[in-house]
Amino acid sequence: MILQFKAEYPRLEMFRKFCIHMMHESWNRDPSRTDFRISPLELDPFFLELIKQHKLGTKITAIWVHWMLPKVDRALGHNHPYATAVYYIQTPEGSGHLVLPELKEDIKPEEDLFVVIPPKAIHQMLENTGNGIRLAMAFNFE
Repeated sequence: MILQFKAEYPRLEMFRKFCIHMMHESWNRDPSRTDFRISPLELDPFFLELIKQHKLGTKITAIWVHWMLPKVDRALGHNHPYATAVYYIQTPEGSGHLVLPELKEDIKPEEDLFVVIPPKAIHQMLENTGNGIRLAMAFNFE
């Protein structure tokens, strides 16, 4: 079963600007990149509190921000040996859905949506058919 809820991050606009800046910095270094990492120590405590509130864990172990360019990007099916959370930062119309085929879940990304993917669940992001860049933050926790 998938846990999903609206997180309503109070500093979303500032965080979105930071992510767009970092995305461009990453592209300048390596145009093939589609993500950048954030240290758990740099992450706003808001996200760890969400994980604790929902009794998902007590520690964030890895964080990355992933972007999907319009009419180009998708993420093929993959899984992780541990639970993973996704928080949607920017989701223009046509952003690719998050699909978990084995669990028969198809989730339309929305800004401020927080989704927890169970350990080992295969998931993929469908093609971004819109005109804007989709930004999402993913993290592992324990």
